[in-house]
Amino acid sequence: MNTYRPLIACLLGSALLITAGCGAPQQYATSASAPEDSAKKLGTKWGEDVDSSVITVNASRLSSIAYDTATIYYRGEQVPRNVSTFTKLPLQPLMITVTNESGRPMDFYRNNQGQYILPAKEGQRYQLVITNTDNHRTFEVVTTIDGLDVLNGQAGSHQNSGYLVRPNGQLTIDGFRKNDNQVAAFRFAAPEESYVNQNIQGDERNIGVIGFAIFEVKEELPDCEANPFPADNKYAPAPCQKR
Repeated sequence: MNTYRPLIACLLGSALLITAGCGAPQQYATSASAPEDSAKKLGTKWGEDVDSSVITVNASRLSSIAYDTATIYYRGEQVPRNVSTFTKLPLQPLMITVTNESGRPMDFYRNNQGQYILPAKEGQRYQLVITNTDNHRTFEVVTTIDGLDVLNGQAGSHQNSGYLVRPNGQLTIDGFRKNDNQVAAFRFAAPEESYVNQNIQGDERNIGVIGFAIFEVKEELPDCEANPFPADNKYAPAPCQKR
């Protein structure tokens, strides 16, 4: 039997998440990679404070096995010549975009091993934008940077709680979560400056990789609370679960 899990839902002002539509998934061609020795190894550092409010909700996973997973390998290089690039990585039925600090999508390409490669620049800030293209299903997104969970800073695990993205919703992950109201911005950095090398849980062998695992979930109603004067409510109360 599935158990309740505390999931994190992003706030935009007073509204839960960001709702937006998205086109149909695209097909992408595989292209040859740039020479490995031309790429510079990069990690992600603990950047400046960014306002980002969340609330915790209860939900249960419909399966303990991830619905889908994806891995992005990033490194310091220019986009190679004569390769096919794209800005949306499919994580069915979600789509992942990495944006720079101006909000512009960054380009991916695929190497001969089928890996998704993200050319990056040291010092550049980035965000992870995840769009749910499904009209009915809600998904939990567990995300790691350099092997560290973006929510709790611990070693990445499918058992960790993740962010919630509702049907036709969009989630932006701005950084490592510090508290309910702030994150530390993601910035590409030299390996010695990266958060993984300044965290007891970190393993430098995981530098340069971003991971995603998604789980279909059912969101649960909050418990009904006792009210000594229920007839005095001015408006209809929100749905709740009777225990």
